[in-house]
Amino acid sequence: MTRLATPLAIALAASGCKAPPAAQEPPPPPAAATEPALDAQAGTPIDPDGPDAAIAREEEAILLKAGQGEWVTRAVDPARRVATTALHELFPGYRFFRLSWQDRQVDPVRHPVSIAFGLFQITAVAPDGSRSRHSGYGNHESFGELLADARVGIRTEEQARRVWRAYCDLFRKSWTDACERGSATSWRLGVSDIGGRRYWYEVVVDADGRAVSGTLRVR
Repeated sequence: MTRLATPLAIALAASGCKAPPAAQEPPPPPAAATEPALDAQAGTPIDPDGPDAAIAREEEAILLKAGQGEWVTRAVDPARRVATTALHELFPGYRFFRLSWQDRQVDPVRHPVSIAFGLFQITAVAPDGSRSRHSGYGNHESFGELLADARVGIRTEEQARRVWRAYCDLFRKSWTDACERGSATSWRLGVSDIGGRRYWYEVVVDADGRAVSGTLRVR
């Protein structure tokens, strides 16, 4: 079918001008995500049919049994896998699981018991299958043992920051990543001033710069 020229097109052709490009439709908005992005530190759910399921069930059962008492009952949340870039770089071949639980008083009227909330534990599984457990609270000395077992070295500030990022990913810290040498045989990681006090995680290293121990410090 022959298309008839419009008066505007005839006038533009006579003047040697080109017609302006046709207006384009705006691109469609991006499709909404099916679920919000997961916080890497919070971990991801474990596939009940995957290779991590057996470990998760065993660790959940251990925690549940340890918390049941005459005056206290425990509810354990499903374990979650924690896998971040820092952990992968620092502990190749290791797998990490976060287990959270809540303790409740059986009879708060007749037998009141002091209860802590928001408790969690990290279970680390080494390449050889051995496991170590790390409380989410306290001085985190067991993290220093983990560094020593994995023969992690700290010889530069960048390596110190990498260790600190892994520490934060496991224990859900959000302090600064300021790191400094404490002495010839120690590093201070995550140096932060909070409420008039200074906090850091101190890692002791040997003559080769490999981690020997670690603990949380405050001054």
